[in-house]
Amino acid sequence: MSKNAKNVENILNDITYIKNAIQKHNNILKYISLSKVLSFIAILGGIFTIALCSIVFYFISHYGAYKNVPQNYKTLLYIIIFLSTAGIGFLKIKNILNAYRQINMNISLLRLLKEVYTPHTLTTLIPYVIVTIFIIVFLITNGYLMYIVPVLAILYGLLMNGFVNIFHLKELILFGNWLIVTGLIGLFELKNLHPSLLIILTFGIGFILMGIGGYIISSRERM
Repeated sequence: MSKNAKNVENILNDITYIKNAIQKHNNILKYISLSKVLSFIAILGGIFTIALCSIVFYFISHYGAYKNVPQNYKTLLYIIIFLSTAGIGFLKIKNILNAYRQINMNISLLRLLKEVYTPHTLTTLIPYVIVTIFIIVFLITNGYLMYIVPVLAILYGLLMNGFVNIFHLKELILFGNWLIVTGLIGLFELKNLHPSLLIILTFGIGFILMGIGGYIISSRERM
């Protein structure tokens, strides 16, 4: 082997070593376009939310109250909720892992979870979860059930805005602000909006808007 060929081989080995070191110690989420990967999932989640809440609203309108809905209908509804939620979650993880494989980065589910739930993420998430649980318990024990949906929308919107600088997803700004605005509207329109319709307005449409925003952002990234 000539000296020049050996030098080239050493350089290539050094580049490979540096690349592997960077991938090992840096957050791997920045190596793929999360907007492109998650946009379809967000739209699918929005459609599922709207469809589910529409069914619940129909049942309540038809039977007068949710407690009057036949148990077999409720059971079927719970099964659909479980399967749909699990399916969307599985599809989200599958799409993210496939995106890494397309750039020759085979990562495990455990590695992905570690990259998502970093100390920085948990510092934001844990206080939010604790506060949300206490607020929900307070609303339930004091008979303010009608406030749960708008309050959750506002809190979740604030959390999404806090996640913007962690996951670098600009569409979270749109989603978060939509939840905050519609949640505030819901607080003042509780008498005119059924909880199911309020969920459609806040989370259902919000997820779809986030997905559309993700498609637009990912399209611009490819230009």
